[in-house]
Amino acid sequence: MFAQANGSAGTSFSSHPNLEDRIHRVDRSWDGNPIYENTDQDYTDESVTDQPFTDPSQRVDMHRVESALSQVNAATVNVFRGADAAMITIPALLLMDSQHRRIASSLLNETFVEPIELLWHCIESIDPKERFALTELTLDATKNLDSSSVGNLLQKISDQLPRGAWSAWFWTQVFIDAIVEDQVPARVTLKDCRKCIPELATILSLGASLDTGSDSACNMRELRFQRLWLSTRLKLVDYIPCEEISTHDLSKATEKLSHLPEEHLKIILKCLIESFESHDRMNPDQAAFLRYLTARWDTTTPEPPFTMISKTAGEP
Repeated sequence: MFAQANGSAGTSFSSHPNLEDRIHRVDRSWDGNPIYENTDQDYTDESVTDQPFTDPSQRVDMHRVESALSQVNAATVNVFRGADAAMITIPALLLMDSQHRRIASSLLNETFVEPIELLWHCIESIDPKERFALTELTLDATKNLDSSSVGNLLQKISDQLPRGAWSAWFWTQVFIDAIVEDQVPARVTLKDCRKCIPELATILSLGASLDTGSDSACNMRELRFQRLWLSTRLKLVDYIPCEEISTHDLSKATEKLSHLPEEHLKIILKCLIESFESHDRMNPDQAAFLRYLTARWDTTTPEPPFTMISKTAGEP
């Protein structure tokens, strides 16, 4: 019904503006993409059984978090429960790895650095699953925190993290998103992945690269990527080495894919989980990647990512 019969619609000789111009007059914010109805099931319905863990964007299943921390010193856990210590607890968790600890001293004064170092001493012996759960506990305590100083600190940490520090960067973005109020969910403007093949390749390439075992050689990563990509049934593309993926690239890719229907996003997450768990060796980096994607895509995984970390993930 909107066909351009003589090829002159929208020109100086046409009697009406073209369709795009007419839509823009009604909705100035329209970006030129069609809007599709998302028919995914609403998991807030109490009648749904076996539902995934609570709110996909920021809330966590606190019962499972508390259970995972049952063997950690109670006094240590209590330090991370409150938002009043966020300037200490958040950098202590994000900069836990030895190669990142210098960032804390460069960003904060001695008043904060000393207690952060004490926290490092307290939590360095806990296993990766417990540390992940402790980070979830801190996120829950500090979400929607009305503190510009914490937001500025998180942004500075994000800017100073070295290239390839993926796990710390994933968590930094999740915390940044958590303290930003009034986030608007992405509109479903893409029917499927055919218009976002480069972005999907970025996500799956990075997912195939977040390994630490003996099969972490580049050729094995490329093989894992191709196995992942075959499940999409899209035309074949090349693997992108993780060294060529920047945080900016990843942010753009996740934002573009967030406009897919939730059912498609869940399929992507399922493929990643199956790949991560194929050798029963999901590590903290892979779990943090899932946590980042679920927060950015406002969706869920069947279980909270920290429960899927292998018991041997922290071993060399």
